[in-house]
Amino acid sequence: MTQANNPPRWIAPDPAGRYEERFWDGTGWTHHVANHGHATIDYTEWRPAADEHNIPRPSGGVASASTPLGIALMKQAELPPPVTVGLRPDAGWRRLKGLRTTLVALLVCNFITSMGVMLAVYQRLSLIDDAGGDPRALNLSQARDSDATIASVALVYLLLSAAVGIVWIIWQWRCAKNVRALEIEGSKWGPGWSIGGWFVPIANIFIPFKIMQDLWRASAPGLKPGDTLRSQFGSPLIWAWWLLFLFSGVITQAFGTGGGTTLDSIRDTNNRMLLGFGLGLLSTVLAITIVVQLTQRFEDRRDEALGLAVAV
Repeated sequence: MTQANNPPRWIAPDPAGRYEERFWDGTGWTHHVANHGHATIDYTEWRPAADEHNIPRPSGGVASASTPLGIALMKQAELPPPVTVGLRPDAGWRRLKGLRTTLVALLVCNFITSMGVMLAVYQRLSLIDDAGGDPRALNLSQARDSDATIASVALVYLLLSAAVGIVWIIWQWRCAKNVRALEIEGSKWGPGWSIGGWFVPIANIFIPFKIMQDLWRASAPGLKPGDTLRSQFGSPLIWAWWLLFLFSGVITQAFGTGGGTTLDSIRDTNNRMLLGFGLGLLSTVLAITIVVQLTQRFEDRRDEALGLAVAV
């Protein structure tokens, strides 16, 4: 059978067996597929061989214009083959919504635990104030209970922070992979840096921040394949989040669980702990906002690319 007998069209069933229809562009199978009259893109790594003998004749296996599915798809088949949409099927699109939900849930739990640490520290400060600076007037039993409470809640906070860090890195890496799929150029930080950038001493002060700003720029509305990031602005939201994240981390790490050799020194370290965790609360709120907004921006960019697939 010659290629002239195989014009561009939608063909059923999908030879990959995943969808109802797959678009044949006249020379080979594409990643454009459809279910129930709705066209989309198959992002899997499936690479069929363009064997003419495996292509059904136009009279068989093609969506008929007499069916609702055929009406919807044949209208698209009359247009030029949708082969350039700004998405790279070989790179693949990484799903973000599930990770977004998990990450936001962990951040909320982290926020609540931080509040618990601050409450426990405040109670310890109240005990110190009640003693009036005299160690002999301090209720030792209550002091021990307060220390144990702070240590327990702080341990939960550290475990949650580790979970947040792991899921955040995965989410950030997927966003970076989606930049590649959208063929947006101009970032010198590849997806690998979304993981490694957090673990390079000194460089981890600025690399994750730069990657997040590049992700924000790459998800800007209206960007087309081949566009660069230079024409896009970063987000003040990311600036604020990163500064709060750094300062809160430095303060909380510097003063640990608020120990000291005298009641006055313990009071000072605990007050600084409250400051550090307070900044951390603000950082967490901004982190939740960034995760939600950036995920939605990438979903919107994906929808734009799919819209181009239908339009071309």
